[in-house]
Amino acid sequence: MIIVKKKQNDPSEIFWSFGIINGRLAEFFFRNLKNKSQIQGHGYVKRSKYKTKREQKIIDEDTKKYHFTYCNEKYRRMKIQP
Repeated sequence: MIIVKKKQNDPSEIFWSFGIINGRLAEFFFRNLKNKSQIQGHGYVKRSKYKTKREQKIIDEDTKKYHFTYCNEKYRRMKIQP
């Protein structure tokens, strides 16, 4: 599987990233609306599914930035502990 991240240009496009949601690794899909991002959905994944160094590096970079909780159909960003 080849992973390519898109640049965020068109607000109608849907993008994806890795993150920690409810304490588990997940891919989440989001849309940029004006100066805000809106998460459209997520799916839990296993890190072992991604084997290349590039994929592992992307997972490491993204999970340092994105931590969320999901409850009652709402996503809330968590503060990241240093």
